Amino acid sequence: MVRLKNKGIFIFAILCILLMIIIYVLPGLGNLMKVSYVAEYGELSVYDDTTGYMVRTEYVYEATNNGKLNRLAKEGQLLRKGTAAVEVSDGKESEESDEFTSVKDKLKGKMISVADYKVTEGGLVYYHVDGMESKLTLKYAKSAGKKFFSSLDKLEAIKLPENTAHKGYPLFKVVDSTNWYIVAFVSNNSAKKYKKGATVDVMFNPEKDRDIAQKDSDLIQMNVVDVSKSGDKTKLLLESNRYFDSVGSVRSVPVRLTTFNARGLILEKSSITKLKGQTGVYVKDKKGKQKFVPVNVIGENGNKVVVSDSYYTDKNRNKVRTLDPFADVIKRP
Repeated sequence: MVRLKNKGIFIFAILCILLMIIIYVLPGLGNLMKVSYVAEYGELSVYDDTTGYMVRTEYVYEATNNGKLNRLAKEGQLLRKGTAAVEVSDGKESEESDEFTSVKDKLKGKMISVADYKVTEGGLVYYHVDGMESKLTLKYAKSAGKKFFSSLDKLEAIKLPENTAHKGYPLFKVVDSTNWYIVAFVSNNSAKKYKKGATVDVMFNPEKDRDIAQKDSDLIQMNVVDVSKSGDKTKLLLESNRYFDSVGSVRSVPVRLTTFNARGLILEKSSITKLKGQTGVYVKDKKGKQKFVPVNVIGENGNKVVVSDSYYTDKNRNKVRTLDPFADVIKRP
């Protein structure tokens, strides 16, 4: 009997110990197992990297006679209507080349011929042509599909001769400086980010090393003119009237289309939760205890979100205390 009594007391003691572990130890272990990280200040962008195809209103001028060429305007210079871009004096006939002949054939019957080389429309002067000047109009660009634009990926503009003119061959072109466009294709999953009438920040050659001044000149805000489905892609037509160094000399160029950009505290999306209808996160204090902190989500990209720091104003215009930089945030509350 004594042995059974002692065994019962032993079992009871074990059960009491297990109960204490469940009540006091396991919750603490649960908190320790919840991974946390430090909320740091940063920048979050939502963008698509793709290829931009330049669409311009451009006029190619041909040589009306053979001779020595003198350029009166520099590449990219803005000329008023009625101003001469070049002058040609008597001289020997220049030699033909296959690439110039190919471009000439593409533009046959589409070039402007004026004896004094005075531009009939004002614009930017360029001494590069690729043969697409007369075909790739805004009207054509609106109807053309991915297959046509992909064919332009390897198209390179040729640099026109600097010193000689050959009758019937291109001498220069003038690009309308008031408006120009790019066509770009993004995945259908990205389509919802682009709205007709909205603006998009376009960075040309995003991987290129450059100084701050060059970076600013290569970043252009463009308007979304049209968004449409094109096969398994979404086709975008973007418009700008801002000067860009290569606006008249390139046809296809790598671009980064940024639809959202903001600075704030960068958090894991999995940290965002709700308490009594309010959006927030759980943070650990110095004693390891968790508390709920309301947050204002500015934007998101994949598994990351950017939120306001320190304070924000809610929809009722109340100033709300929120997350501080370097707070210890629970990853999965």
